[in-house]
Amino acid sequence: MRSYSVRSSRILNRVRGFTLVELLVVIAIIGILVGLLLPAVQAARAAARRMQCGNNVKQLVLSAHNFESANKTLPPWALAKGDRTSSATLPTVFASGHFLLLPYIEQGNIVQKANGISFNVRTEKVASFACPDDPTLSSAGFTGFALTNFAARTSAGGVPYGGTTYALNAAACTTTQTDGHPMTASGKFANMTDGLSNTILVVERQAFCYGPDFPTPGLTPNLSANSFTFSIWARGGKNAVHSNWGDGAPAAANLNAVNNNGGVDGYAWWDCPLLDSPLRTAATLNNGPGPRSNPAFRNPFNGVANPGGIQSGPTVRKCDWRRPQAMHTGTMTTGLGDGSVRSVSASIDVTTFSRVCLPQDGQVLGDSWNE
Repeated sequence: MRSYSVRSSRILNRVRGFTLVELLVVIAIIGILVGLLLPAVQAARAAARRMQCGNNVKQLVLSAHNFESANKTLPPWALAKGDRTSSATLPTVFASGHFLLLPYIEQGNIVQKANGISFNVRTEKVASFACPDDPTLSSAGFTGFALTNFAARTSAGGVPYGGTTYALNAAACTTTQTDGHPMTASGKFANMTDGLSNTILVVERQAFCYGPDFPTPGLTPNLSANSFTFSIWARGGKNAVHSNWGDGAPAAANLNAVNNNGGVDGYAWWDCPLLDSPLRTAATLNNGPGPRSNPAFRNPFNGVANPGGIQSGPTVRKCDWRRPQAMHTGTMTTGLGDGSVRSVSASIDVTTFSRVCLPQDGQVLGDSWNE
């Protein structure tokens, strides 16, 4: 019995625990597996965000189709309607194009709060207006540097404004002005003579676009610390009485008066969620506002050339507000006139990109559009 106990004890001693070398090997194997799995997990999450972004854009372009079916026009880039006989009467509609789409994306409750004036609901957040890869938005509201350093432009009473990563192409969502007021929507799918599948209706632009690190962080020339834009979904026109946005835009006149020498200044501004907005000053490209598809826009600015096309890899401080952004790795999610969603490479030919943003220029698209 004693001999048996000694042997058993020796066997137990031999199998008890791991040696230090064995533990290190196991830890190394686990580290390798984590290293292999982490990129796959990150790629899956990135794919999920791109898919969600695509769904958002799809919802927007379909809502534009439903709007056109109901109103016989595309949603205008901005709209002002109401009594033109008295300055004491508030307009019945004073709104952005995004606001006009709300009933078509099941957000009619926000419309009911607004009394026709989108400024009144500027702090409302609309999830389908925000790309999940936009670092300047959180839960569809402005966050981070945009909120802490530009509170007067991005919040009211400490509540962030609702931002949007998606800009309507104002070259398609047109209006007819009356004394400088955009009072009549005029865009139609029938006007897209270049073809619905060859016309961009929605692009991405980073909601807060700040330029001091563009093109190279810490170096000059750059777009300067005073160059920034916001994309606020409710930003239609500005009026000192009922829509007094805290930005640098001149106020639009009351509807009973001629607006800013008959131009759209006061309605067209950098914070409007648009691409290729009507120019603040007719035929003066560099007065903007931006972003724009035309590579000649502010080329150069502060010594920095405008590369044109689509900016790839924007960050909070490295954002070129002269053009739209690709919010995903090397690609921008766009919505086309035919209701489809397309991932467009940020390396698309600059001229081709400019042409697909013009619905009736009659120009032949480059090969990069079909790649």
